[in-house]
Amino acid sequence: MAPTPREHLLHPSDLARWFVTVGLSSVPLPADEQSLRDARDLREAIYRAARSVAEEERPQAADRDLINTWAGRDDSVRVLGDTGAT
Repeated sequence: MAPTPREHLLHPSDLARWFVTVGLSSVPLPADEQSLRDARDLREAIYRAARSVAEEERPQAADRDLINTWAGRDDSVRVLGDTGAT
């Protein structure tokens, strides 16, 4: 039986601490309810897209678009295509 997923990002302060934990910042960054929702939406889109690629399927267009929108911010140049990064 697979373990039941558990949400670790319950509050904006959890997201702020997560940035430090994963090494994206040396201090907690400001986070509000909207940034928490955005982070969860992006995380889930990445998960679904990764599963699709692992199962040799195309990611859903909405997931790919969301990932690419975020990837297009701040000088990012990678783009997710139907079969992976391009």
